[in-house]
Amino acid sequence: MRDKTKTSKFFFVKLTLFSAWLFILIWTLIAIFIYSLGLYKKVYINKQILSNTNKIVDLISKDIKQNWIQWISDNILSNCEQEISEKYKSWDKLCTWKNEYFIAKKVSWTRVRMIDIKKDCRDKEQQCFLVKKSGKWTISEITDDTITFENFKIYYSKDYINKITINFTMKINEGKLFSPELIEESKLVFQTTISEKLIKEK
Repeated sequence: MRDKTKTSKFFFVKLTLFSAWLFILIWTLIAIFIYSLGLYKKVYINKQILSNTNKIVDLISKDIKQNWIQWISDNILSNCEQEISEKYKSWDKLCTWKNEYFIAKKVSWTRVRMIDIKKDCRDKEQQCFLVKKSGKWTISEITDDTITFENFKIYYSKDYINKITINFTMKINEGKLFSPELIEESKLVFQTTISEKLIKEK
């Protein structure tokens, strides 16, 4: 009888220890999964933002070096028939001698030109793209569906050579997969200067 009691107590102790070990193991696996998922989301967001940023800089810099800066405008609906006369300007639309660059937003299945970037691009219901217009009617997206803009500004200056400074705020497009805190944390404020020609030192 005593042996049975001892065996029963020993079994209960082993069962308790096993249950505790299993509980710790499960919670450790859950914690690793949650951490890995959060890390994956951060890596994915950074990859999308950097990929779109590289695409923007590469495309505009090549265009400027090949086709030169024609004009920048504060009116997105205006054409690119004028030339820059002032030494410094800061506006929302860039024109080279072949292409135009500006922000557009989705309306139904079409994209329309932006008029008020600060108002429309900060509306959570809207998604803002950077687009390139070639010729009269051909408009193509530069950035993809994964990101959106809060701000896009072009600064023109001319000292020894024509150049522009592009400044924009880009973030991942809001969705169910990403928390507002993660979207805000991963937001990119980017600025770079592009000149028409490389300055060669003697």
